[in-house]
Amino acid sequence: MSIINKLLKDAEIKWLDLNELATITIGEFVRKDSQNDAAEYPVFNGGTSPTGYYDKFNNSGNKIIVSARGANAGFVTRISTPYWAGNSCYSIGVKDPSSLDWIFLYHYLKGNETKLIGSQQKGGIPAISKKQMQLFKVPLLPINIQKEIGRILDTFTELTAELTAELTARKQQYSFYRDRLLAFEKDEVNWKTLGEVVLPTSNIKWRETNKPYRYVDLSSVCRDTNAILETVEITKDDAPSRAQKIILKDDIIFATTRPTQQRLCLIPEEYSNEVASTGYCVLRADSNIVLPKWIFYWLTTAEFKKYVEDNESGSAYPSISDAKVKDFEIPVPSLEQQSKLVSILNKFDTLTTSISEGLPKEIELRQKQYEYYRETLLTFPKENVEV
Repeated sequence: MSIINKLLKDAEIKWLDLNELATITIGEFVRKDSQNDAAEYPVFNGGTSPTGYYDKFNNSGNKIIVSARGANAGFVTRISTPYWAGNSCYSIGVKDPSSLDWIFLYHYLKGNETKLIGSQQKGGIPAISKKQMQLFKVPLLPINIQKEIGRILDTFTELTAELTAELTARKQQYSFYRDRLLAFEKDEVNWKTLGEVVLPTSNIKWRETNKPYRYVDLSSVCRDTNAILETVEITKDDAPSRAQKIILKDDIIFATTRPTQQRLCLIPEEYSNEVASTGYCVLRADSNIVLPKWIFYWLTTAEFKKYVEDNESGSAYPSISDAKVKDFEIPVPSLEQQSKLVSILNKFDTLTTSISEGLPKEIELRQKQYEYYRETLLTFPKENVEV
């Protein structure tokens, strides 16, 4: 930091429009059915990640991508390899690398991402116009300072990427062992549908109660931890129409809207006798046949996810019916064998969770460090300049 401060001490800083320093181009539409996961080049559009892969590219890399349209308009990312830019994103390329470092420019724009998103043109589909991007003010300082700032900030982003990759690998390892432990041949044990191993559930009768309830909506359950993170308190006076399903301790709730996201939760004691959205299928294990955790772990398997993919309907808002969920077959060994396997899976889960709790916290810390240093390193005097 002291080195940067020394470099900046007598440095001249110019503020220029982005289009004076970089090219800003919109991409070209490519049909979804022309894309292929086995193709080489990622396709970027108006989202926060590639929408698919294509066998051609229209940008050679070392570019900054800014989403142009949609809810994520203004989102900033970068790519160093060839890619296909769709018609809902801007590709920004430095005109003269000897005067402007593209990595420095990326970090500067990323630091202003919130401002870009906040400047979306409303009405219909949110958008960032090309003129907005062209007139966006960028600081131009000596190239050696730019490169040093880019190097420092990249140190943090690379560490975050490594930690994220490690977390992903741990989760994949756990999923592999879980699926192996739950695998049975058809003739090894009895197989039953979920509908055959669960008890009836009920809906709340709002007219007959004045009690407040905590409402478990679709957004309440975290997909990464399978835990309820946040609820709102509701009464019969303000209850949403979807707030209908009574949940009890050890119920398993599975989101039937966008079901391939596998949003599910085993209800803990603190949420017993509360209310969940009709967007969940509520499964109440018959304890004479099956353990709640046995059902829960089966709903996390790749086999169940494949079943959901094959049986969901709708394109804009894909969903699966409660009846279809309950048609899914699971092996039902003895309660004693279930208990042994659940105990093993619990240990795996605890190990993975403890690792996961550590890694996300470390990732969050590194992200905060990156944001702090980005703010510190990329804050320059702006005399008579509207940025």
